[in-house]
Amino acid sequence: MKTFILLIACAFPIGAGAQTAPTSIDPAAETDATAPNQEADLAISPLPSPSFQAISGVRLQLAPSVAFPSGDFKELSDSAFAMGLHLGYEYVLEKNIGILVGGRISYLGWNLATDVTAFTVSAGVDAGVSYHYKRISPYLMLGYGLDVNVLEAKMYTGETELASGGSFNIAIGGNFAISPKIAAGLRFDIHPSSVPLLDVGTTLPSVSWNQLSLVILFRL
Repeated sequence: MKTFILLIACAFPIGAGAQTAPTSIDPAAETDATAPNQEADLAISPLPSPSFQAISGVRLQLAPSVAFPSGDFKELSDSAFAMGLHLGYEYVLEKNIGILVGGRISYLGWNLATDVTAFTVSAGVDAGVSYHYKRISPYLMLGYGLDVNVLEAKMYTGETELASGGSFNIAIGGNFAISPKIAAGLRFDIHPSSVPLLDVGTTLPSVSWNQLSLVILFRL
């Protein structure tokens, strides 16, 4: 009997059982496994959009516009088609503040109530400040220059007359960057002047106006 029990004990040892070895997780192995997926995501990700960070440089503006007479000049004309050109330099400081300096020239063809032909050529220098926020850049500029009024004054003297003199200009506007090199915007000018339409001792009013322009800006 003892021999039989001993055989059973040897065949089925007490406490013996199947044991499962713990599975270890290697962090490095997980990193290696996900690396190909990360590289694939980077390969198919879109390119970053172009930078619109403001930088210093030359600025060229083209400005087709409509001018509206102010003061007593409104009695002689109701509007004018105008075309302006501005060339200057913008120095961008820290915090996206810009300092603007440059020169401008404009042509204004007046619509007069009579058959008289008249136009104004205005040129000058100006300076101002701007602020750049993402794609938007509002600005304010002050200028001084020379106005030349040309009048086909046949009804007065029988020939073409010129009148010239100094004038001020105040411009308020804002641009929206279409690309890093091109922007478009609107500008409103206030142009007080003491230069008369005809300087031959007549009582014709001075040619002052307000102007609304569509601005196309090139950053060179």
